[in-house]
This record gives sequence, structure tokens and C-alpha cells, in this order.
Amino acid sequence: MLAIPIGILLWLFLGERLVHLFPMKRQVGARAVVWLVIPVLLGGGILLFPLIQTVIMAFQNSSGSAFAGVENFAWAFSPDVVPVLVNNAIWIVLLPLTTLAGGLILAALAQMTSPLSVRPLRVAAIGYAFMGKAHSNAWRNVASFFDVPAFEQKVLVGRDATEVAFAAGKYGWTEWATDWRDVIDGDDIDIIDICAPGWMHAEIAIAALEAGKHVLVEKPLANTLAEAELMTAAAAKARARGVQSMIGFNYRRVPALVLARELIAEGRLGTIRHIRAPGKASSRSPERSRPSSPNDPDLAARKK
Repeated sequence: MLAIPIGILLWLFLGERLVHLFPMKRQVGARAVVWLVIPVLLGGGILLFPLIQTVIMAFQNSSGSAFAGVENFAWAFSPDVVPVLVNNAIWIVLLPLTTLAGGLILAALAQMTSPLSVRPLRVAAIGYAFMGKAHSNAWRNVASFFDVPAFEQKVLVGRDATEVAFAAGKYGWTEWATDWRDVIDGDDIDIIDICAPGWMHAEIAIAALEAGKHVLVEKPLANTLAEAELMTAAAAKARARGVQSMIGFNYRRVPALVLARELIAEGRLGTIRHIRAPGKASSRSPERSRPSSPNDPDLAARKK
């Protein structure tokens, strides 16, 4: 049992420094290994030292000196070694087992008390085009800027097998798939990141929430009010079971907007009666971005 206090003392001085040499995603496993190896090596070595010394003393040469044979390596076997081994057989067997048990206990305690004790959250992103690429970049780099729980870029989902396989390798995903339903139904995913077109948001989000998966969905929430209301109802029902969901309003945390919200909430700007927020965005090709004349057939078709 001496392995336990020895392991704790050594951990305080050395263990955590060793763990932080590993990337964040691997620190949970590294912490367990360190807690196991330290007491096994140090505790076991200290406990076994008297026994090892006794066995060495039994291997004496005729002069009676325990270390006289070191000079010429002419060690002579002494019958005294047999009773030594027999008398200490229980220690020979129990000491390694006790030390190993102490290490396992410490490893378990380390895992339970560590802030990284929970296994990495496994993420699946559905969609690999423009927004899928943007979200993949965010998942890949967020830990470099913010303190986030450990997570794994597990699966990237897309309809075209060749394209999604290429994107998965390029954007840092471990696996790829072509059927989002199979991914949601699996038990190896914790978070569903929906980067698919807007008309798919409702079906995917509701299925993911019902399957107990946390959901991040890109804006706009849905294409119709009815779909949005169904998604909201599903999110509220899932929240009662501890399942989280959110919309990717990526400007919500911008410092300028946070400050504006604070100013409004504190009443420092008075009563806000009108807000003008101009913006411009277009995903059209250059040909479709040209000004339209009243006789433009494309414009007439879009008005129908």
C-alpha cells in the first residue's frame, strides 16, 4: 500500500507536467497511464529493494562477502537462497499485485477527478461544401483559442462518396459517410453539426434530437415557420433529457455586438425604437449578379 502515497507525492511534483506534454485530445489517456506507471515503478521498486538485497546476500562466494564476486564475476550458488525465496514467496507474489492495484486505483481516481475525465465528445458534421468547410476549420482550431472540452472530429457526411472522402481527409475528420441517418442512429456520435442546405435542417435536427444527440445547426434555422416551430418543440423536449441545441449565430460573440447588447440592456442608449442593420451577401455567380432589366426573362421567371 506504500505505492499509493508514493504515487501521490510523485504526481504532485512530476505527473501533471508529464501529462501536459501530450496534446489535449490525448491527455485523458496519458493521465491514466502516468498514474498507473508512477506507483508501479517507484512503489514496487522501493518495496522490493529489501527482498532483492536479501537474495543478493544469499549469492555469496566462499569468502562470505556479498559483493566480493563482483570483481571476477565468479558468483557461487549458496543453499541459503532457497529458504530466502521460500520465506519471501508471499511477498514475491503479492508485492507486484499490490503495487499494480494501487496504480489502478490512482488511475481511476485521476480519471474521475480530472477536468478531462469525460471521454472526448465525438462530432459528426453533415455537409462538406462552403459551410461544412467553415465549420471543419472551426472544429480543427477552436482548442487553440478557447478552453473547450476534449472532442474528436469523428465523421463528415456528404452525398458524394468521392468528394466527401476527399474533404474528410483534407479537413481533419477521422471517417466519412454518405447517409446521415446511419450516423445519427449510431451510438458513437455525441454532437451533430448541421451544415447542410436549409431545406434539410428540420428533418436532420429533429431526428438527431430524438436520438439524444446534441445539435448545432447553421442559420437560417429552417426554410419555413412551420419547420422552425417543429424544431423548437423538439429542442425543448430534448432539453428536458439533458440534450443541448443551438443555432450558429457566429456574430453573437463579436466584442462590438456584445458591448452593444450591454449598452442596450443597461439603458444607456435610452429606448431603442428603430434599428438599421444593412448587409450584403451573395452566393450567385458573376453572371447572375448583373443588374436585371424589366424585360429580363430570368427576372420574370423568378417572380412567378
